Amino acid sequence: MSNTSINSYYLFDICDYRANYLGCDPVKQYSFAIVDLVIIIMTCVSILAFAGLVVRNLLSKKTDGKKWTAADTLCVLCGLSNIFRIVEIANVRSVVFKDQSAMTDFQAKQYFQITVFIDFLYFGSGAVASNVFLVSVAGAAAGVNVFADIKVGDKVLSPDKILKIVRLVILILTLSFCISWATIGATTDLESYITYRRCVFILAICTIVFVSLPVILFFGNNVLRILSEAKSSKSGSVKHVSDNAKNKSVDNRPPSQIVSRTVEGSQHSEISHTKSVKKTGLTQEQKISNFRLAINMCIWILYVSTILNHILLLVGFEVPFFQENTVAAVILKAISDTQVWVCCGFMFIYLFRVG
Repeated sequence: MSNTSINSYYLFDICDYRANYLGCDPVKQYSFAIVDLVIIIMTCVSILAFAGLVVRNLLSKKTDGKKWTAADTLCVLCGLSNIFRIVEIANVRSVVFKDQSAMTDFQAKQYFQITVFIDFLYFGSGAVASNVFLVSVAGAAAGVNVFADIKVGDKVLSPDKILKIVRLVILILTLSFCISWATIGATTDLESYITYRRCVFILAICTIVFVSLPVILFFGNNVLRILSEAKSSKSGSVKHVSDNAKNKSVDNRPPSQIVSRTVEGSQHSEISHTKSVKKTGLTQEQKISNFRLAINMCIWILYVSTILNHILLLVGFEVPFFQENTVAAVILKAISDTQVWVCCGFMFIYLFRVG
């Protein structure tokens, strides 16, 4: 990457493996294109998998009489996000197979701007999908509303409404930076390109670190506390009712019936009671287990991995070593792109497991 005169031709000198291949040398371009082709094939597999999951759910709903669920919505959002991903990759790699020396200044800008716009749609749909996953699917796994109203003194606050406002502000900021990156960054100079690119990725990192993760940890722990209390309360209630029933049956039974009670009948009653208690406990344990799985996937698979991915994108573009070393750049790009696919795959596994 090198500085040139202040006009849009500097796009031809920028090697950005996320949004612009024009400034990459031919060997690096073709290497990136091969990685992109593999990712496109893998992403197509993901789309087919989510589509198959929707079909499976719809077929099961016909027999059960159930309606469209949050899991189905999440499958559609994941499929849509993957479609945007394919369009983005296809566009960014398209210049590899063109005569770049014949490309005009306008074509270079258009190529870059389309990539940034599709990238915004891709990350936007992914963000919506992660929110649906947390609120609806994780909530369904626990049977508790994740963002239930909170009472502070005499006031009742709705976290969901507050978070909607926060998400709207983040959306406006992200869109503003993306537009600035695609306009000012594509028409002014290299410094503007770098500045607004940093803004886009650093905003995403800060949003996850200072908004998403604290929210997930706070409300996730709150839901787990509610589930644990419900489990303890339910276990105590079952034991209390069982003891009362046993005492009542002994007290009201005539002496002749007490004598005639067989050892086999006593054992059968105790075994039935034990099975009932165990069954109730396992159901609640399963709810807690499912919710922990959902929360952990949100934290580690979706958010933490997204932070790492954005850091890789910044490092790959701004550290001279990755700009000068083709092998290192290709490996870094492959890790970054595969990481995105793996995140989507883990979400599919959760949906397939829990349904």
